[in-house]
Amino acid sequence: MTIVVLGILWFTLTCYVVFGGADYGAGFWELLAGGSKRGARARSLIDHSMAPVWEANNVWLIFALVVLWTAFPRAFASIMSTLYIPLGLALLGIVLRGATFVFHEASKAVTRRRFFGACFAVASIVTPFFLGAAFGGIASGRVPPGNEAGDPIGSWLNPTSILVGVLAVLSGAFLAAVFLVFNARRVLDETLESYFRRRALISGVATGCVAVIGLFVIMRDAPFVAHGLLHRGLPLVVLSAVCGAGAVLLLMRNITRYTRPLAVAAVAALVWGWGVAQYPYLLPTSLTVHQAAGAPHTLTWMFVCFLIAAVTVIPALVLLFVLDLRGRLQEGAVVAGQSKRHRVVVVGGGFGGLFAARALGWSAVDVTVVDRQPHHLFQPLLYQVATGILSDGQIAPLLRRVMRDQGNAAVVLANVTGFDLERRMVRATRPDGEQIEIPYDSLIVAAGAHQSYFGHDEFALHAPGMKTLEDALRLRRRLLQALELAEVSENPRERQGYMTVAIVGAGPTGVEIAGQVRAMAVRALGTAFRRIDVHRIRVVLLDAGSEPLVHFGDKLSQVASKDLSYLGVELRMNTRVNAVDATGLDVSGPAGPERIEARTVVWAAGVHASPLAGMLAEACGAQCDRAGRLEVLDDCTLPKHPEVFAIGDMVSLRGLPGVAEVAMQQGLHVASMIRHRVAGDPANKPFHYRDLGSMATVGRFRAVVSVGRLHLSGLLGWLTWILVHITFLTGFANRLGVFLNWTRHLVGRRNQLGFSASFAPAKAERTDVFSRPAPSA
Repeated sequence: MTIVVLGILWFTLTCYVVFGGADYGAGFWELLAGGSKRGARARSLIDHSMAPVWEANNVWLIFALVVLWTAFPRAFASIMSTLYIPLGLALLGIVLRGATFVFHEASKAVTRRRFFGACFAVASIVTPFFLGAAFGGIASGRVPPGNEAGDPIGSWLNPTSILVGVLAVLSGAFLAAVFLVFNARRVLDETLESYFRRRALISGVATGCVAVIGLFVIMRDAPFVAHGLLHRGLPLVVLSAVCGAGAVLLLMRNITRYTRPLAVAAVAALVWGWGVAQYPYLLPTSLTVHQAAGAPHTLTWMFVCFLIAAVTVIPALVLLFVLDLRGRLQEGAVVAGQSKRHRVVVVGGGFGGLFAARALGWSAVDVTVVDRQPHHLFQPLLYQVATGILSDGQIAPLLRRVMRDQGNAAVVLANVTGFDLERRMVRATRPDGEQIEIPYDSLIVAAGAHQSYFGHDEFALHAPGMKTLEDALRLRRRLLQALELAEVSENPRERQGYMTVAIVGAGPTGVEIAGQVRAMAVRALGTAFRRIDVHRIRVVLLDAGSEPLVHFGDKLSQVASKDLSYLGVELRMNTRVNAVDATGLDVSGPAGPERIEARTVVWAAGVHASPLAGMLAEACGAQCDRAGRLEVLDDCTLPKHPEVFAIGDMVSLRGLPGVAEVAMQQGLHVASMIRHRVAGDPANKPFHYRDLGSMATVGRFRAVVSVGRLHLSGLLGWLTWILVHITFLTGFANRLGVFLNWTRHLVGRRNQLGFSASFAPAKAERTDVFSRPAPSA
């Protein structure tokens, strides 16, 4: 129980060092912000960031002191008897800091605000310095045990104490600057973001340099702790250095997302490294933890009190910080000059629409997502649903579930039928046929695209595409029923037709389907059939181009060709499809016209923009290209209608490809523009696409990845492909489920094909599967 309570003490102390340190660091930057005019914006952000949470930080110090004097009374008495000067000065700083902050916020006169602000900033430096000096006096062994008072001056005015005091001020400044960079980005102030990023870099480097120099100082002044840091505590010291360096490197690369946890981890690891180095002593080298501990029943009740606090106070503090970081403490506020909250309607729950809606979370806007499907579809893995590796729910989570924690968002299940741009209304039809109108202040249309047959829509009757969840389930059903019909067929030619799969289009979708169907035949089906040899399932990949994955470059295209050939896929390049019927397709290739008998045909050759693109073009006078894609301005808005954005596969913008990454980046871009407008900055910024590369998996342990000049293939490319797709899946449960399914599929020779769920008697399905009605336009 002594060790448990010691862990509680150190946990509380760590929380105070991290959160209280960041709080004091904010005051440090307020002192250095400059004059009243030059530093006004920085001070405004500091006050805005601190106001909701700064009172909570001293809870950790109070609790740490309570644990120390209750659970380790001998150590508490010794520390207070010797270090009363630095602790008293730190206490004075805490009181002065709290009082001046309140007077500063309440004062209206400029001179008074400047005076109280200066007092607050000075107290923000004095307090952590003297607390650090007291910790340094303990670490250096200058506090004698018992009530014997040590040197009241030398105990804290020594090299180790000064070093730890300076380190406390610098680490707090680093933490505060990192948090302020995030807050500046949250309020869309790029100037302040750059301002605090520079200060975070300077303070981070300074903290690291002082820490390195400090090791040499304490080796002479506090040899016991120095020995512990370089031996037992060395892993934590290294972890602190790595996390701190990582945060600095991310800041240098203008990346904000992971800097806060890295900065916190750097400081926390250093605190725990000190604790491990000093153990088993509370007062090196005179008072051990067990010698300082109170009575057993006292420790037990201390533990019980902590459990009570853990289920009452700690969740409240965590909720407070989370709400503040997400901007929820200001949710419901109306922007100055507006009589109501800004209404944003997002048409389409795909990649572009979902990323835009989620990027507007915790903003002063109301978001309505309209989609005719209740789910968000992760299209890149549709083919794995068709081949039974994944279930439909793993790549198609419900939109309402995805948006459940976003308090300013709502989901409407309806089919959009038109737009009234003058009245700012979206017309839609609910599933029950009810006609509705949805008003908006800003409109984001991300309706995507559907399969294109290049003017031969009759091909859709026998060659379905791979764009929707229904397409994937239909393909799975067709594959399985074709094999069942091959099993009972007595005609060899007919049997081979059932065992042939033709895939039109050798882009990423076509290549991945072809490789996966062959892998299913070789690994998954095994001896499931008695009369047919599943290894003889024929997969034909056709394309009018000269090689598969032509946009990946010649090198990776050749790698993909070799991998497909190794898997047994027949490549038919420079081949055009002339006709498709229930039993096969007619093609024209280098050898002339040819008939391919294939009862399963998949079309993966092209896309055509959603009809909503044409509706928007007609409403605003814009143009559409041959693929039906709407031509938008550089900032993704419509001509003469800056409040309407169109993104994703349905738009044409500087020849950008119709891939998920473009839609996601456009969604984030338009969300940022809307947030700027709501904040009073109407400037329109052109969309800039960052090409993060292309990738496609060919089969088990085989993939090709192109990222700029970096080209990967084989196992390394396949691992990269897995990492990227797992990362961009929506929801932790889906990521975990997909990872487990892939692991089971890779180590075993079976997959969950779900045949029974999708298979009906062959005689009844023959007409339904191979002669189904063509879909409406």
